[in-house]
Amino acid sequence: MCHRPLGSYFWRNQVRPRKRRRNNRPDRGYSERSGYSSSGTKAKSGYRSHFLYLGRFAQTAQKDYETLLRAFDRLVMEFQDCDLTLVGGGEREGEIRSLLVSLTHARSRTEMVGFCDPKPWLERADALIHPSLAEGMSNTLLEGMAHGVTRIANDIPPNREVLGGGEAGILVPVGDVDSLVQAMRRLATVPGECEQWRPRGRKRAEEVYRSIGSPISTSNFMRHF
Repeated sequence: MCHRPLGSYFWRNQVRPRKRRRNNRPDRGYSERSGYSSSGTKAKSGYRSHFLYLGRFAQTAQKDYETLLRAFDRLVMEFQDCDLTLVGGGEREGEIRSLLVSLTHARSRTEMVGFCDPKPWLERADALIHPSLAEGMSNTLLEGMAHGVTRIANDIPPNREVLGGGEAGILVPVGDVDSLVQAMRRLATVPGECEQWRPRGRKRAEEVYRSIGSPISTSNFMRHF
């Protein structure tokens, strides 16, 4: 069961919360906006882009949450039809919530849903963001690839190997907010951009899973979540 949505935290701090979905399940979030960002960039008409983070909020997780959230804040400044869901939990939750409160644009488009079955969120997502500072072979990336979700990951050797050197996902320099914003903006505004990455990811995931002798299933990911 999911727990501690970000909206309840914002309500206590007099910041307007996002509307709670029935049964706390994701929806596709179609938008009634014009399809243009505030900067005039053509967006995918009538569609909201869904970005996703899956993983623990822990010191030992070695993830660059700050770069992810600051990049998303900048993206929302120019393109409002997008949202970010953070699935997971850990001792850094309070730190992440405090950072979000300070990010005027991102806070109204970001939701923390706690530990959940990741499958519904993977099925909803357009892109999975994986801001690793250090990593082994990433089960999160592999499951995202197997579900056909476009991947953006920090360019560190293990992520580069899983993504086939950038053939199966977008690699960005560690800590580079500008590069991450650029990658997210392209996925959110260029028609067909996410779609072209999906079959590459599935193919690469199959290759990697075969090489390690493991079947593709969400249960593999949950053991490491």
